[in-house]
Amino acid sequence: MDEAGSVVEHFRLAAFGLSDWETAMETLATRAGALAGHLAGFNRRGVPVLNVATNISPDMMSAWVDAGGADPQANPRVAAGMYAPPLRCVIEAQLTSAAQREQLPVYREVHAPCDLTDVTMIPLGWVRDVQSGVALMMPGLRDAMDARQQRLLEAAAPGIAQTISMGIALGSSTETTIVTTTERFAGPALILGADKSVLALSPAADAMMRDGTYLSRRAGRLIAHDGGTGGFDRAFHAAACNTAGTCGAVSAMLRPDIELPPLVVDLCPLPAPERGPLGLGRVMLIVRARPSQQEPAALLRDAFLLTGAESEIAMLVGAGHDIAEIVLRRGTSAATVRTQLKAIFGKTGTHRQAELAVIVQRFC
Repeated sequence: MDEAGSVVEHFRLAAFGLSDWETAMETLATRAGALAGHLAGFNRRGVPVLNVATNISPDMMSAWVDAGGADPQANPRVAAGMYAPPLRCVIEAQLTSAAQREQLPVYREVHAPCDLTDVTMIPLGWVRDVQSGVALMMPGLRDAMDARQQRLLEAAAPGIAQTISMGIALGSSTETTIVTTTERFAGPALILGADKSVLALSPAADAMMRDGTYLSRRAGRLIAHDGGTGGFDRAFHAAACNTAGTCGAVSAMLRPDIELPPLVVDLCPLPAPERGPLGLGRVMLIVRARPSQQEPAALLRDAFLLTGAESEIAMLVGAGHDIAEIVLRRGTSAATVRTQLKAIFGKTGTHRQAELAVIVQRFC
């Protein structure tokens, strides 16, 4: 096996879960003499959907995002990955001038301080509705990349693109299996991308989308009908930003009209894949509580997993009672009520009684 084939084999192993994607990127970067490597992919709306980096710390990646690194208008490297001819090397000197590097925030605040001022890129073109590319960073600006290393990158690029395609296809199949299985044990389920694009949905979720009362789809993206409260968008953002997948589900309530019973959904963060199929989903939505005519206190309890006492206190807050009045009504101490309120705030994602009252009133 030649050197390019050996590099591609590492990507194939990652696609089948026998190695991880970061190891594949590290192998490519090492063979090309690079300090760091970055595999990135964007969907047709320009939203980042793939992000595999080696020798780039989370702090560096966060600073890169904050400086507009993922924006093709702010970062010529991303623009080259999206618009340059695929499978051909592009070097830094073709992208920017010295004056531009001094002016652009992503160069001034990230690339230069991290000594990643020289890049060689391989745009991989469109792969299953994902436009991807590989960037290899070296310290210090050079006029041209070593000819042998450039030949290696261009020889390996078609095979890397094929493995990315295979990884995304396997990821799509896996996501379909996940939502179908989830429906059997929990309820209708969907997997959503970072921009709320619907990537997979179970049969019952598909029926709900076609009905359109609580959930619908427009231009491939989920529309959640929450009566204009913005609660669903806040819950989705909280789940989608938790890329490590360390927190539990974030609940949201959908109620298009006050005459309709509320529908409670859970938004579960999905970790970015480290190996195996390249699932593009970032959030799984599960319909946990179907539209119901239950009493408001029971709905509230089921929606946020409150205890009986917590749901009663929440209902009193929603009715406008302060802590002193709740103490009198419940015959307990103020310290106990405050402790229970703190637990309610944590479960409902609120911070003040006024915020909690708004949520409670949506259940009444």
